[in-house]
Amino acid sequence: FLNLCRNRGILLWGLSPHGRDYEMYISIRGFRKLKPVLKKTKTKVTIEERFGLPFFFHKYRKRKMFFCGAAGCVMIVYLLSLFIWNIHIDGNQTRTDETILAFLEEKNTVHGMLRKDVDCEQIVKDIRQQFDDIIWVSAYVKGTRLMIQVKENSDTITMPATEMEKPSDIVADKDGVVTEIITRKGVPLVHAGDAVKKGDLLVSGRVEVLNDSKEVIGYQYQTADADIFVQTVCPYEEKMERAYEKKIYTEKERRKYYLKWNDIKVSVGTTKNQYQHAERLTEEYRWTLGEHFVLPVSHGMEREREYRLQKKLYGKEEVQTMLSENFHRFCGELEKKGVQILENNVKIHIGQNLATAKGTLTLIEPAGEQRETEIIEVEQKTEGEQYMSILEEIIEIPVEHEQNVFGQFDAFAKKIERTLHVTLIARDGKVKILGDAARVSQAKRTLTQLTALSERGITITEQNVDYALSLVLEDQEAGIVEIDKDIICHTLQGKPIKPKTLGQKKYVDAIRDQMIVFGLGPAGTGKTYLAMAMAITAFKNNEVGRIILTRPAIEAGEKLGFLPGDLQSKIDPYLRPLYDALYQIMGAESFLKNSEKGLIEVAPLAYMRGRTLDNAFIILDEAQNTTPAQMKMFLTRIGFGSKVVITGDSTQKDLPAGTTSGLDVAVNVVKNLEDISICRLTSKDVVRHPLVQKIVKAYEEYEKKSSAKNIGKERRRKK
Repeated sequence: FLNLCRNRGILLWGLSPHGRDYEMYISIRGFRKLKPVLKKTKTKVTIEERFGLPFFFHKYRKRKMFFCGAAGCVMIVYLLSLFIWNIHIDGNQTRTDETILAFLEEKNTVHGMLRKDVDCEQIVKDIRQQFDDIIWVSAYVKGTRLMIQVKENSDTITMPATEMEKPSDIVADKDGVVTEIITRKGVPLVHAGDAVKKGDLLVSGRVEVLNDSKEVIGYQYQTADADIFVQTVCPYEEKMERAYEKKIYTEKERRKYYLKWNDIKVSVGTTKNQYQHAERLTEEYRWTLGEHFVLPVSHGMEREREYRLQKKLYGKEEVQTMLSENFHRFCGELEKKGVQILENNVKIHIGQNLATAKGTLTLIEPAGEQRETEIIEVEQKTEGEQYMSILEEIIEIPVEHEQNVFGQFDAFAKKIERTLHVTLIARDGKVKILGDAARVSQAKRTLTQLTALSERGITITEQNVDYALSLVLEDQEAGIVEIDKDIICHTLQGKPIKPKTLGQKKYVDAIRDQMIVFGLGPAGTGKTYLAMAMAITAFKNNEVGRIILTRPAIEAGEKLGFLPGDLQSKIDPYLRPLYDALYQIMGAESFLKNSEKGLIEVAPLAYMRGRTLDNAFIILDEAQNTTPAQMKMFLTRIGFGSKVVITGDSTQKDLPAGTTSGLDVAVNVVKNLEDISICRLTSKDVVRHPLVQKIVKAYEEYEKKSSAKNIGKERRRKK
């Protein structure tokens, strides 16, 4: 029987023995095919139970009320499906659902309206016309829901003025010291480092028009535009009562259950009570058939819970944590507005009943507000009047190099225009430069150098543009291209290592020519990395027999305590920067191989005493952390055929307070000796992220001001 059923494609399932018989399930279609199988196998079949909707209807065919009720339910569901019972709004951020629903109600789009009366196209037009900040709207009906999706404009768009803008100046809106000013329109009247007070004129919208004799013959008026950052001192104070009241919930509560049809509400129970303090909680659930078939029926529960208030006192740690969190939240809000926090002098004072966070923050924040420009009348000359001329010059930049030279979205070209106050117009491989004669010449030299770099296969970066502009503004004879040609060596990945600034070029040339070179400068100027590249190049060219890298083993401003492991494990953290440079230039495998042979040695400065270092390239890194005795010991270790590079940054000392740096002493002692070169790199030589260059420059200016203040205090003390 089973084999014949399988052969004829009759599906059987749920097969199980039942005494001498078998029970199984079979479909109606399969049952109709059983007759020849039963006849051939002489099998008897008995129907025990029937399942399915047709059998269900046949079984209850005489129960008319049941079918009437089912038909009534179907009719009610059908009638409910003709209406809109839920309006769902998605994508809105600034406009709340209630605001948009109130507007739609004015346009007769409400809950409970017929689906056929919904005009989705008109809803889209009405919303876009009413709300200017909504730039995209979609409306459609799904089940008994009206789905509205919107997209708001997150960018600030300056609408074109209907009238000509009035000329205006930019004045200070707060007291402080200018740290940076980038002027796009107008005449800057202050510079970085100038102290300003609220109301001082920062950028004038009145531009003088001069003749060839440098006489003012008129004025041009415009709306001043600039990015100005000012260092200010902001007071901060927050008070917090240590005493507070805590809710202690009792077990008493009152509940009310309800059923709601639109605005009709039927409830059971009550929440009325005589509690002195109570908290109300409401839970409501909308009835739905599936995800998008929403019914106008909901049920819910209202609950009133009794609680009593207990007076408590915050602990000192709790108060400190809460005030600290509020302060960090305040600082976070400042940073979102583009404000930089330089110094934090806020302290927490905890009293018996009151805790206070009070102090000051030193900030760098945007400054300036618009003020109408004063119009000045200039008496015009009638004879011999001359006007300032605008020079126009055209240079050629190959089309294939235009995008590289001008940058993405012409970012580099715009930077050159802002810095040199010229206008650049590029078309068909030619660039027209408009502006004052001197500025046009500077722009031409800048673009020529950048084009030459691009022709050498270099991808132009913002750092290249900034440095090219700085060279041109300082009338330096050496160009970027000449610097770029000086390739020291290549990394393991084939990337060329070369100086990127004029200061770095002089530093590399000094290492080639002199026996001892001091490389002094701030972080990011490539002191150690370039010296390492020169050492590896000399080693590969057999100019020296080994490389010795050393630095003082001193923590950077914090005590690390006991370090586990053997002696090498203890000193490795201090020498990690040297390992990183070696791995990048020559690879870990080559380094380990030469290190095992003793040809490359990385060791703390303390291991140098008693040694004579012949035929070696020696690099002393972080020399500002040496003592005078250590520096003298190191300099007297140098033997024949050796070359020494000493790097350091005198502004980043980790020595104990009051300890003199051996680097400062050594520079003063050996500055006049032959075969010793002292190279001083500056913030202009920083080749890391442009922000690092700004940070270094800001610290230099801060230290100059601090030094000037200290000198002034010392003079007043002597008087």
